[in-house]
Order: sequence, then structure tokens, then C-alpha cells
Amino acid sequence: MNYFKDAVAPGFGERLRIERERLGMSQEEMAAIFGVKRLAQSQYEKEVTAPTVRYLAEIAKNGVDLHFLIFGIKINKLPNTAEIREKEKQIFHLIEEFAARSPDKNLSADARYVLYDILRNKLLHEESNAHDLTNVDFNELLKKDA
Repeated sequence: MNYFKDAVAPGFGERLRIERERLGMSQEEMAAIFGVKRLAQSQYEKEVTAPTVRYLAEIAKNGVDLHFLIFGIKINKLPNTAEIREKEKQIFHLIEEFAARSPDKNLSADARYVLYDILRNKLLHEESNAHDLTNVDFNELLKKDA
């Protein structure tokens, strides 16, 4: 099984480069800020290796659009505040259910953050399929080894 190709939409590396350039960073700068070597950053952009959950959590906290990065879809319109809150409750419920089913019955804060960010964007921006998360494989998203 090729984790990288099975875990993200084709073009992940190109989208990572686009996001890095949108933020005005070189590979060296992005790597230094997010705790990886420049070679690792380059390999992520070339789709040679996949980044860790910790890396994804850090770049999301600093302005990278994870929904675009992982699914290849730019977001244009957000639902109203009440809809957002209701969907966020659904997300927390899904994450808690997943954590309860995990072998150690626990998820790290980084893993929860990445799942939250991905699911929030997915639920908020795929209106017609807002409750269908069958195509999201939590285990693949949470693998830590590149």
C-alpha cells in the first residue's frame, strides 16, 4: 500500500507549493518554521514522502488551507454561524466516536486538531454531501510515519 497516494488527492505536492508561495515562504523558511529539514519540505512537494500529522497541524495553525491541500478544493462560501456551530458539534461527536474506537481509546491533540480541521472544512463546504464521511479514512489521516 502506498500511503501517500492512498491518503491524499493527486497533486498534493503542487498544492503544498502553491500554499507555501501564497504565504510568501521559501522551502527553507517553511521547513524551519514547521520543524522539518528543507529536504523533507522538498520531498513533500515532490510527493516522495508524506508529511506527519504534527506537520499538518502546524501548517494549518499558520494559515495553510488544509482542505485545499488534502482534497484539492478551494473554499468560497461559508454557511451562517448557526449552521457552522451545528456542524462543529457533529465534528466533535465524530472525533470522539473515532477516539473511542481507537486501540488506546485516545488521540493526541495534534491528531484531534488535524481531524477537526479536515472534517470542519469537509462538512462546511460539501453541502450536498455534508453528512457523508465514508470516503474519509481516519486511520490513514492519522499515520505518523512518512
